[in-house]
Amino acid sequence: MSEPGLDLHQWRTRWEQLDEVAHESPADAAGEMDRLLGEMLAGRQFAEEDEELRRQFDASRELYRSYERGDGDAGELAEAINGYRLLYETLTTTFEAP
Repeated sequence: MSEPGLDLHQWRTRWEQLDEVAHESPADAAGEMDRLLGEMLAGRQFAEEDEELRRQFDASRELYRSYERGDGDAGELAEAINGYRLLYETLTTTFEAP
């Protein structure tokens, strides 16, 4: 595991890029958001420590995957992205807390 500050900087850099892509190509961004948040959860073991964070991630992931399978619509994709955004904010805020 690398230094916490370095992880946070890398996550923020990647997230900012993905958030920009989400405005032009939500489907492309959602897949990358899912991967990044999965890494964040696993890298700092948030999912093991906070069941609510894991449920939030799983719900967004299911919406995204449903869209990818063709079972969901653009509204569900938007809901997944919004869920990813909320989770990202929670994780980065939690990560910064002393």
